[in-house]
Amino acid sequence: RRTVGAVEPGAPRRVALVGPAGAGKTTLAIKLAAVEALGKGRRVALLTLDDQRIGAVEQLKIYAGILGLPMQVAPTAEEAPGRLAALGAADVVVIDTPGVSPGEPGRREEVQRTLAALACREIHLVLNACTRERDALAVVEGWKGVPVGHLAFTRLDEAGACGSLVNLLIRARLPLSWLGTGPRIPEDLAERPAELLLSRVLPGAPGMTEERPSAGAAPETAG
Repeated sequence: RRTVGAVEPGAPRRVALVGPAGAGKTTLAIKLAAVEALGKGRRVALLTLDDQRIGAVEQLKIYAGILGLPMQVAPTAEEAPGRLAALGAADVVVIDTPGVSPGEPGRREEVQRTLAALACREIHLVLNACTRERDALAVVEGWKGVPVGHLAFTRLDEAGACGSLVNLLIRARLPLSWLGTGPRIPEDLAERPAELLLSRVLPGAPGMTEERPSAGAAPETAG
């Protein structure tokens, strides 16, 4: 008998992006899907839990069509397993989620419930690199009840000093998974995000050469 939320042998890796509205989750989801499909030749599918934000589903549909990837919309936890199955065979499923602010515990719990129904074990908290450190910390605190395993930053090209990002990683005790460096898809995704971030904080330090942003590899975390 199948248990709801259980990971079956051979199931696809499920990568969920969570965070506040405006963090850049949808664009990052498209970049990751493109890197996995075009750069690594993997079978990739897109799943979005956000059917409310204007243009979110349409943006994903456009890029899914360009990349030739299957895509589904799962607005509730009850519908999610069926929509996941409708995607067909895949190596990686990239999951976009609705924006949730620190003051919306109900919405956050709904996202968590849906991810649990999808048996998603890999959750990345996405933050805009321009967010003030104290505001970013409030977001991290708000997601503490959710098993977030990584932090990802977007819009590095718009940020000034990057020391606060390193501080945030240290205080959150979470590793950095991805670093978005601009709007281009998929080019503006750092190949070595930690190295690039440190080069911005310690320019000119021995061994610290700033890498050119390029399509980045996703961390190999079990789905």
